[in-house]
Amino acid sequence: MPEPEFTNEREYVAPENSLQEALVAIWAEILGIEPGRISIDDDFFHLGGHSLKATIMAGKIRKEFMVDFSLAEIFRVPTIRSISALINVVTWDRDEEVGDDEDTNEVII
Repeated sequence: MPEPEFTNEREYVAPENSLQEALVAIWAEILGIEPGRISIDDDFFHLGGHSLKATIMAGKIRKEFMVDFSLAEIFRVPTIRSISALINVVTWDRDEEVGDDEDTNEVII
């Protein structure tokens, strides 16, 4: 049986910053897709993601960025563009709210 052909319905949009590049690398590893074929506007679930892969992605995001995503958040914001925007907001809020409190290292959203 032939391998399914990868098709992308959206126009390719390259990562705009290092955060998005890191997320593309995470998705490429989890989904088994070449990084250059993952647009920041692609939907994780349309590229072959499912709840188990989303759980793996949440763990990798937590490890790399110290931001805890719930599975519900990944279903709500399933693109690299939206996940990176959320990470930026959460880490900015954390930096503002944490201040000198070094005991707080992660944010749960």
